[in-house]
Amino acid sequence: MEMPMLRLICFVILTTRCMVSPVFAAEKSYTAILKGSNEVPGIRTKATGKVTFTLSDDNNTLSYRVHLKNIKNPNSAHIHRGKKGENGPALVNIHPNLSRKGRFFGIIFSGIISPDNFCGELLGKSTFDLIQVIKAKNTYITIHTDDNPKGVIRGQIK
Repeated sequence: MEMPMLRLICFVILTTRCMVSPVFAAEKSYTAILKGSNEVPGIRTKATGKVTFTLSDDNNTLSYRVHLKNIKNPNSAHIHRGKKGENGPALVNIHPNLSRKGRFFGIIFSGIISPDNFCGELLGKSTFDLIQVIKAKNTYITIHTDDNPKGVIRGQIK
């Protein structure tokens, strides 16, 4: 009689763990696909990119990798508050003084975002606050260049 109960308990634990684990894993990383047409207003450019963010196990820092293709003279990158199709204020200085000259392909920069990088309404806030805005699908990242100081490619963070 005890063996069937033990099997049932093991089944419930394993099933619950399998159902919950992917949810937590999915919440630990975020991605943005960058295109000129995502800028507001849209920009015609051959530049594209992808940014991957990974939340640390202690939920205090976000690491990032910015992979860009066919971009010329990138000089900064920021996370902004704003839904698709609308512009908003900068929240995070990812790379405020990049100043890379020439045309680039590949991983252009990577690093860690912490509250020290926050600006605007996130000043004095925690990484938890940034993650809440990201989870609300209310953030985008923009890459700025010498020719397009307001942003040349942009993508919503999902």
